[in-house]
Amino acid sequence: MTVLRTSNAPIGLDRGKPVSTENNLGWTKPSDWLDYTVPAASDQKIIGIVAVFNTDSNYFAVNMTTTDASTYTVDWGDGTSANFASGVTAEKNYTWSSISSGTLTSEGYRQAIVTITPTTAGRTFATVSPSRRHSAITSGVRFYSPWTSLAIAAPNATTITLGPNATTNATMGLVQQILIISSNITSASNFFQNCFVLQDVVFNTSATLTNISSLFNSCRSLKVAPFFNTASVTNMSTMFNSCSALQSVPLYDTSSATNMSSMFNGCNSLETVPLFNTSSVTNMSNMFFSASSLESVPLFNTASVTNMSNMFFNAISLKSVPLFNTASVTNMSGFLYGTGSLETIPVFNTAAVTTMDGMFRFSSGMTFLPALNTSAVTNISDIFSSSSTNIKEIAELNLSGISSLANNNLGLGSATASSAAGNLIRAKLTGMKWTQTFQNCSMGAAQLDEMYTSLATLNPAITTVSGNGTTVTVTVGVGNTSPFVVGRSVTITGVDPVAYNISGTVASVNAGAGTFTITNAATGAYVSGGIAAVTSDRTITVTGNPGVASDTPSIATNKGWTVVG
Repeated sequence: MTVLRTSNAPIGLDRGKPVSTENNLGWTKPSDWLDYTVPAASDQKIIGIVAVFNTDSNYFAVNMTTTDASTYTVDWGDGTSANFASGVTAEKNYTWSSISSGTLTSEGYRQAIVTITPTTAGRTFATVSPSRRHSAITSGVRFYSPWTSLAIAAPNATTITLGPNATTNATMGLVQQILIISSNITSASNFFQNCFVLQDVVFNTSATLTNISSLFNSCRSLKVAPFFNTASVTNMSTMFNSCSALQSVPLYDTSSATNMSSMFNGCNSLETVPLFNTSSVTNMSNMFFSASSLESVPLFNTASVTNMSNMFFNAISLKSVPLFNTASVTNMSGFLYGTGSLETIPVFNTAAVTTMDGMFRFSSGMTFLPALNTSAVTNISDIFSSSSTNIKEIAELNLSGISSLANNNLGLGSATASSAAGNLIRAKLTGMKWTQTFQNCSMGAAQLDEMYTSLATLNPAITTVSGNGTTVTVTVGVGNTSPFVVGRSVTITGVDPVAYNISGTVASVNAGAGTFTITNAATGAYVSGGIAAVTSDRTITVTGNPGVASDTPSIATNKGWTVVG
């Protein structure tokens, strides 16, 4: 039995008791709501309050199926009722005048208590859809179901559909209270989605839940998340997506969860979360995306996580990040994007990470980046872009694996001093092999020379060359092929025989053999000599740095670079 409730106190689940007037979270049943008796768990009954406005368009529709295909009965609460075949949608358009003026609420609507049961005693519901789209409403047009309070007792029902669907279902945009007294559902994906004003929830199922993705998606008024049995749940993605009022989350049993992507996406009021058991989780992408009040998170077990992209994207109040186990993580794209209150990070194990684009973009508080193992990274574009004005030191980044010029722009330098990393005094960029600008930074001569020294050699010596009439294979030795990327321009000079002194673009690379190829018809036995020099995208711009008057740019130019500044 899975039990979900927003209150730890009983909420009137016994037969003969009225719907609860208050829970311990501060939500109070409006005093002008009608009372109705909540069904017992063994009942077959759907009951609740619907709102009727002073308009000619009070459309309402439900659809139920029974396990034996027998009919069901709807008491519309206006003195009329009707029977419907199993699976046939029951529709109603209320008139203002048909509802007693004595039911008028301060919100301006009148109320009807709707009751739905199998027509024949002893029959059971198989599926329950209490918020169907009325046939008078055009498909694709948003339509709000008029329920304000709803209680469902359907212990045999394997499907209960509350969430919106552009074709068949209405949005439960007016409901403040939903009590699932009994059910037999195994998936609650999108279950309370777009219940914009929902604040009081009870959810019972006798089955084992495995999927609660988007369970409370866009429940914007939910302040405290309810506790329930999640021991078998594997998918918690987008569980609280856009729950902008959410302030507190209980310690769920998350031992089976593998997916927590976007779990708290857009939870603007959430300041902290418990230490969940995340030992099986592999995906934490967007987990705290735009959780703008989040100040800290506990040290989750992230040993199995492979994707942390955008995990704290725009978590603008985040002040610290614990030393997660990131040994299995391959994607950190946008990991701390927009975390303006964060000044530094721990030395994560990033040996397996391949993507870091935008990792610290708009992280305007970042002043120090420790040495990270980035030898496997192929894309680091805009890692500091638009956020780098306060960064002072980059201890070390290994950029030897960056796959293209587009993936190499760190976003540090600029011709406009106000948008440059004006405070940057040191950046050690081991193995960097693509054009980069450090214009208007604050590096002295020693720091510029250190950077030049760490750059990749773009003009290694050749050990041998061979040609077969269509392809020339150039050997520069294992560990020296890094700057040679397919499509990059290269020139071969100083080779005997001179037939191999050619220019072209890299056609293929075999790093293990220390070779690359150029499409060319040259042939002949290699004798001696030769330099293989990259001739494209090889400029370092350091204009505006205080050290340019006494630095040693020859350290870089001797490696095949062009230094500007």
